[in-house]
Amino acid sequence: MERSKNLEDSATADGRYRLLVESINDYAIYMLDTEGKVVNWNAGAQRFKGYTADEIVGRNFSAFYSDEDRAAGIPQRNLARAANEGRFEEEGWRVRKDGSRFWAGVVIDRIVDSAGNLVGFSRRQDLAMGPVDVLDTVRGMTEILDRSLGPSIFVNMRFPTSLPAAHTDRAQLELALLNLAVNARDAMASGGPITIEASRKTVSEADVSTLKSGDYIVLSVMDTGEGMDEPTLNRAAEPFFTTKGVGKGTGLGLSMVHGLAEQSGGRLTLTSRKGQGTRAEIWLPVATQQADVVPSLTPAAAPADRSGRRILVVDDDPLVLLNTVTMAEELGHDVSDAQSGAQALAILEKKQIDLVVTDYAMPELTGGELADMIKARWPGTKILISTGYAEMPSNYKGRFARLPKPFSSDDLQAAIERAL
Repeated sequence: MERSKNLEDSATADGRYRLLVESINDYAIYMLDTEGKVVNWNAGAQRFKGYTADEIVGRNFSAFYSDEDRAAGIPQRNLARAANEGRFEEEGWRVRKDGSRFWAGVVIDRIVDSAGNLVGFSRRQDLAMGPVDVLDTVRGMTEILDRSLGPSIFVNMRFPTSLPAAHTDRAQLELALLNLAVNARDAMASGGPITIEASRKTVSEADVSTLKSGDYIVLSVMDTGEGMDEPTLNRAAEPFFTTKGVGKGTGLGLSMVHGLAEQSGGRLTLTSRKGQGTRAEIWLPVATQQADVVPSLTPAAAPADRSGRRILVVDDDPLVLLNTVTMAEELGHDVSDAQSGAQALAILEKKQIDLVVTDYAMPELTGGELADMIKARWPGTKILISTGYAEMPSNYKGRFARLPKPFSSDDLQAAIERAL
């Protein structure tokens, strides 16, 4: 099996990228070389498409298309469009290993090296783009930031009186900010200040920049921690690089922030000096439709007849758990939390729960297995399974309500309404 040498080197350097991808269970993530051959495969892809890594690595991604599409040359055309335009997306039928077909939203991203040379392609989840009030979004995260960062960290916010809306995905912007804040916290072993700033900046046609000319909202996160040397800083700015160990935080880290900025039409910039801290900036284009700004959901927006329910949130990722718990509390509910299926069952033994919101991909006891046990022992308790899969696994499809990841407060509220 031949692979692009640049792709192989960048994907396996120090094993970080390979370990990052393989550790993610909730998303099907895989890379292709310039010819369309699969070069890596994660657990989410195996669950979603049915192939093991040994079965699919080295084969062309056209295996996921129907015979008719392959005969029409559609896989090659899609790859060519991604190479030429930087990104290709569509919805269409795809084929699993067992031959069953499913409807999928397909996104193929071009990956280039530091010199701008094409080295391969990657699949990623599409975003719900729209005008977002950045100041309102960040201010609405005050509680979750305080709870996530701990007592040794204090956050300074420096904002102008007002800013125009940015073009991005609000739910993912919240997660990006949380990632950057946690990175900043981890860089300061003894604690200290984290500064969050937002400002409006203009890029002119004369500027030497990878950004298009125009106005941008720049959201900055600064720490006074250990900082990074130049080699580490250069790698940290590359797509899909993570500075955190596998299994910590959201599992996406700087790669997720980079991806959000790029898909929004902006960029992520990092400046750092060893021993002097780090500054991360998310550049987001100013939204063209300011009238349709997507605000952060406030507690008052929760329907009165559905507030105050007893909800148990289960997720093995502490940051995702905290984020979901905070949103549910802001919607007016009495919320308990558990980091495993076993913990969830222990809580259910002691407390009456109206609704369980559980992650699907968890070790030892999956969300689906947990849902089956709850249904058998507490048939009156409603269940909502949160998953990044485009479809629920066949043995759970139609039996339990599904909350697609990633989700915002609006999405959570709507899902709770449907489940109850």
